[in-house]
Amino acid sequence: MKDRKGTTLKKGDQVTLIATITDVAPTGDPQTVNLESVYGRNPDGLAETFLSINTAVLEKNAHPVKAPQAAAKGTKGKAAAEDAAEE
Repeated sequence: MKDRKGTTLKKGDQVTLIATITDVAPTGDPQTVNLESVYGRNPDGLAETFLSINTAVLEKNAHPVKAPQAAAKGTKGKAAAEDAAEE
C-alpha cells in the first residue's frame, strides 16, 4: 500500500489528509463538519467524502493547498501532475 507520492505505508504511520470543509454542523451538532479530499483517489481520481467528522480531531492548515485540476474536476490524474499544480 502506498501514499499518493508512492511512499510505502504501514500500520502505525501518521499521515496527513488534505481536505476542504464542505458543510458545517451537517447533523445539527456544532462540533462536526463534512470534508472532501483535495487530492483524488486511485484509480479514478475522484475526491473522497468524509461525513460528520468531529472538529476536535482537525487542525486548520495554515498554508492551504490549491486543489489540483484532476481532483477538482473528478478526472484521472497522477501525483506528479498534482504536485505540478501546487507549484
